[in-house]
This record gives sequence, C-alpha cells and structure tokens, in this order.
Amino acid sequence: MRLIHWMYLGLLFVPALFHLWSKIAADSGGLASRYAPLLATVLLAGIVIGWVNQKTWLRRGFWRFSFWLLAVLLALVVIYCLISLMSGTGGVWLVWLLLGVIVMLPAMWCLWRYSARSNSCWERR
Repeated sequence: MRLIHWMYLGLLFVPALFHLWSKIAADSGGLASRYAPLLATVLLAGIVIGWVNQKTWLRRGFWRFSFWLLAVLLALVVIYCLISLMSGTGGVWLVWLLLGVIVMLPAMWCLWRYSARSNSCWERR
C-alpha cells in the first residue's frame, strides 16, 4: 500500500474517533450510538485495504450488502443534516458530520468496486 492510502485511512478514522470521544465525554448515547461510526469505519478501512491489495475477505455478497446498508445510512445522515441546517437548529457538529460523510465517499467507491462481479480477485478465490 502506498503512503496516500495510509494517510486516507488515518483521515477516515478522525471523524469516528471524534464522535466516540464526544459521546464518552458527554456521557450520552448508548452502545450503538457510541460505537456504530467506529464499526463502520473499521469496515470501510478493511475494504480499502482489501481493494488495494486485491485480497478476498469473506464473500462478495456480504460486501455488496454492506455497501447498500452504508449507502442508505449515509443518505439518511445527509438528509438529517440538510433538514437541520435549513431549519436553523444545526450547529458545528452538523458540519463535522457532513465532513465525515464526505471523507467516507472514496471508501464507499472502493467498496462498490471491490464487491463487483467483474473484480478479478473473486475469480481467483
């Protein structure tokens, strides 16, 4: 893997760790609220590593399902942020949330390409 890939993975973890830290510091939210962004980031980081190295992990259907699940969740986050910003109830945390979504887009593209049938790594399995 190149240095740029490692830098992107580091950048990918920043919003998730910031969210985790803010939830722990405020002592708010449950288990899913605290750790779901970190879990999604670990999933996306794993897929970026798998895609760059062309190694198969688990099954192709699992990764395609993960793509659609994350895509729907990210779309809901964007809709929520836009509604909050338009109504004037948003704060700085909404901007961080939108930046986190933007940072995740290249990893989502990797997930889409990795889980495609045309990816040659699935034929070697």
